[in-house]
Amino acid sequence: KEKADTVTILEKIGHFLDEQNEKLYRKFKKQGIAKKDVSQRIADEINIAKILRKSAKKWDGGYAMAGLFGHGDAFVLRDPSGIRPAFFYDDDEITVAASERPVIQTAFNVPFKEIKEVKPGHALIIKKNGSTSLKEIRKPLPRMACSFERIYFSRGNDSDIYRERIQLGQRVCPAILNEVDHDLKHTVFSFIPNTAEISFYGMVKGMESYLNHVKRDKILKHEGELDASKLDELLSIRPRVEKIAWKDVKMRTFITEDSSRDDLVSHVYDITYET
Repeated sequence: KEKADTVTILEKIGHFLDEQNEKLYRKFKKQGIAKKDVSQRIADEINIAKILRKSAKKWDGGYAMAGLFGHGDAFVLRDPSGIRPAFFYDDDEITVAASERPVIQTAFNVPFKEIKEVKPGHALIIKKNGSTSLKEIRKPLPRMACSFERIYFSRGNDSDIYRERIQLGQRVCPAILNEVDHDLKHTVFSFIPNTAEISFYGMVKGMESYLNHVKRDKILKHEGELDASKLDELLSIRPRVEKIAWKDVKMRTFITEDSSRDDLVSHVYDITYET
């Protein structure tokens, strides 16, 4: 018998769905409701949140899953630690969910502020009549968002991700300056891989800010001694930025073991000569 996560999830939800379906059937039968009307009443009153609470009681790890029931109700469920991301947009016509905001913004042309997060431990319940609600399924735990996913797999055009990467680049500046002994004249800045580009911009901004302070201090120190030529020379100091590494767009990179990494990199990447 299969023991894959997907099979276990389906069996769990299916079990508690059957259990609730049976209880509602007996309830309506006891009330004397005609058999032809019972199915519709069950579909109207079935409690998706209750089914998910019982099913997910002992689930562990990160997940953001969506499910659709045969009678038309649907759900999007997120793990209580917020390991996996989940966002949604809802209006009078559509309800859409995805792991990243930009895909929703692009596909449906909606502003950033109208896209909401499925909170950790919560489920977005979509009833077959179109109504939606957010229900707590598991008590939220301390947030433990997957850093690898956020750093490597997130779309850089997401507003939060963009600002976060810019700040990341700015924050590494002190460590870089210490590493090169503040000798920016003989230091060339570049980036690799392509996903580091936004953080690289942040780093360049940080270096420009540092150099502006250096220029200011030198101007104040030599006030009255600078002619136009010396001032131009001082103001021309800026970070040396080059596009050093080039990636073959036809080659896809992937995580590999150490023994084959050098060969892979030599085929995928090249350099700009004499930079």
